Amino acid sequence: MVALRGLGSGLQPWCPLDLRLEWVDTVWELDFTETEPLDPSIEAEIIETGLAAFTKLYESLLPFATGEHGSMESIWTFFIENNVSHSTLVALFYHFVQIVHKKNVSVQYREYGLHAAGLYFLLLEVPGSVANQVFHPVMFDKCIQTLKKSWPQESNLNRKRKKEQPKSSQANPGRHRKRGKPPRREDIEMDEIIEEQEDENICFSARDLSQIRNAIFHLLKNFLRLLPKFSLKEKPQCVQNCIEVFVSLTNFEPVLHECHVTQARALNQAKYIPELAYYGLYLLCSPIHGEGDKVISCVFHQMLSVILMLEVGEGSHRAPLAVTSQVINCRNQAVQFISALVDELKESIFPVVRILLQHICAKVVDKSEYRTFAAQSLVQLLSKLPCGEYAMFIAWLYKYSRSSKIPHRVFTLDVVLALLELPEREVDNTLSLEHQKFLKHKFLVQEIMFDRCLDKAPTVRSKALSSFAHCLELTVTSASESILELLINSPTFSVIESHPGTLLRNSSAFSYQRQTSNRSEPSGEINIDSSGETVGSGERCVMAMLRRRIRDEKTNVRKSALQVLVSILKHCDVSGMKEDLWILQDQCRDPAVSVRKQALQSLTELLMAQPRCVQIQKAWLRGVVPVVMDCESTVQEKALEFLDQLLLQNIRHHSHFHSGDDSQVLAWALLTLLTTESQELSRYLNKAFHIWSKKEKFSPTFINNVISHTGTEHSAPAWMLLSKIAGSSPRLDYSRIIQSWEKISSQQNPNSNTLGHILCVIGHIAKHLPKSTRDKVTDAVKCKLNGFQWSLEVISSAVDALQRLCRASAETPAEEQHWLEKESCVQRAVRA
Repeated sequence: MVALRGLGSGLQPWCPLDLRLEWVDTVWELDFTETEPLDPSIEAEIIETGLAAFTKLYESLLPFATGEHGSMESIWTFFIENNVSHSTLVALFYHFVQIVHKKNVSVQYREYGLHAAGLYFLLLEVPGSVANQVFHPVMFDKCIQTLKKSWPQESNLNRKRKKEQPKSSQANPGRHRKRGKPPRREDIEMDEIIEEQEDENICFSARDLSQIRNAIFHLLKNFLRLLPKFSLKEKPQCVQNCIEVFVSLTNFEPVLHECHVTQARALNQAKYIPELAYYGLYLLCSPIHGEGDKVISCVFHQMLSVILMLEVGEGSHRAPLAVTSQVINCRNQAVQFISALVDELKESIFPVVRILLQHICAKVVDKSEYRTFAAQSLVQLLSKLPCGEYAMFIAWLYKYSRSSKIPHRVFTLDVVLALLELPEREVDNTLSLEHQKFLKHKFLVQEIMFDRCLDKAPTVRSKALSSFAHCLELTVTSASESILELLINSPTFSVIESHPGTLLRNSSAFSYQRQTSNRSEPSGEINIDSSGETVGSGERCVMAMLRRRIRDEKTNVRKSALQVLVSILKHCDVSGMKEDLWILQDQCRDPAVSVRKQALQSLTELLMAQPRCVQIQKAWLRGVVPVVMDCESTVQEKALEFLDQLLLQNIRHHSHFHSGDDSQVLAWALLTLLTTESQELSRYLNKAFHIWSKKEKFSPTFINNVISHTGTEHSAPAWMLLSKIAGSSPRLDYSRIIQSWEKISSQQNPNSNTLGHILCVIGHIAKHLPKSTRDKVTDAVKCKLNGFQWSLEVISSAVDALQRLCRASAETPAEEQHWLEKESCVQRAVRA
């Protein structure tokens, strides 16, 4: 009785005596569509106390809906005895709900509409509502849509209401029209549109938005209490509308903790609207709302846009969203929700999940960032499937990789890369041998990725080669033994254990080739016909394919092929691969700037991976050093950067030299080659040192470090270095240089290169030497020249040094001329 008395009090504002029953009948007869507005006096009577009229009625109806306080009385009997029509209540609820669906609605009326929708759902929750025909599909859908419609559109948020403009001649352009020419209809319609837009400019404060948000939260929460009790099995359109609204609410606001969607999670623990939305989707997947997988299919269809980071809403065209942290989080929550459903429902929804995965492949946005996230989502969901379902999808993916559409073939490679980052699945003996191969990473690499390297489309070839390079890096760095290893089945290719811990151990992952008697070059690109089938793939020799791709007509393909080649060579014995090293160094002179830069980068990466390989050292010098004269300044700078990094930055004082330090050993090995087998590069090196000297690259510390190596096993390259830098750095340790000169000049068969470099250094420092020392050195050089005691290689440096010594000894121009004349005599004698 207490509950009934409270109900009577709550109903009082909702039973206006002046309400015309014809209005109520019209609302129902027109199925809650276009109806006459409610009498303003009756509306004012209901909302006289504001939201209290709604909340009081809600509190009085709640015990009858939930069975609290032992209220077993029949509300329907009470309605009959007190002449209260539930049809009238629903019509009045509709009035306030309908206002929200209009434009220019104030915060107050948005709250009224949300509370009115809550009252309707509560009335449906009361036992006996079905028998009393309270449900109406249109009214139900309008109440559901209120969850979306009540929130201001993005374009209306933070908008300021425009002030009324004073009327003037500018405000009425019609005044300036020519007489007898009425306004055009298009102008009238445009004026109406402008007026309508100005009416929409309503400002919502943070407090207003908070009130609306809280009202949406409570309405959604109350509706979710209804869903387990009120079956929508026979109402598929209502189910569809619920799904659309719930999915749109999943990105309503950020969720600051991990979103869990399980039955065990109490509804009262939810704090965010997206949590409630996902719980609503979970409830809709219950058999009470539809048998089979129809509802789940609808849910997945709507969730597809969230996963692909597209706009959620009506219509077939969905624009991509900006990739923000909130959009990514929404995508993650969607994947978690579907994963939770798969864990709970298992094989009953495997076919639906497979269809979802196929739709992800078909509808992904053809942009790198979107493809990457879509591939990650796909792989996460695919990991939830058992081996049989997984194998079936990989078989489908293989066919998809041969699609006639380029974006499809590109996305296949994103998926393959994401799959290769996961541990390989264990063999399932329950599967046929035909299906077991789909579980292997070997299949992904050989049958999908390799074939795309031969694709007829340059975009796909480039992407496949980049993926191949990334795959090789995974092979080296991944801790998983399930990522298969590398061996190219070629007589010119062998694998070595180049680094301890490398996973590279005689694998066939990348070496598979078809059984053919002819080991010739592949016939060419794989062509994709209109049906998506491969035409003429040729044998599968990775190295032959790479050599072909490095000479590809497309710049990006050549760049990607270089990356793959270097990824392979990093971990191989290159003694039998001179052709490939020559290709690398030759690409440093490619017509395309970007390819030249990539070649420099790739050669340097290879050298740093195998710093003690002499063949690679020579290739690096022949490839990088000449580029210091490149016509493109950015390429020139790249070459100088790598030369500085490997040659100069690793020069330490001899006392700090360690044979176990690869970087120091490499620097001196390269410098030694420049003084022996690669002397022809000297003119290019002069250019590099000339540029560096202008930038004051050589500090006193660096010079002293070089000098410290002059009496060691690095004597020749150290003197070569000093000969290049002495001209721009006169502050040398002259005594150390003179000691070295005296020592080497007294030898019977001195090293010609070293002697020539010492003479070059002496020539640069001649003016800084004491006169006695300078005269002594001058006499010694003259003596050697006159006695023909030096080889032809040294004479040029000796004459140049002698000229500099003579100039340094002259105090006047006349004396300098005298010295030069004497020097000329010596020069003529030498030539004779």
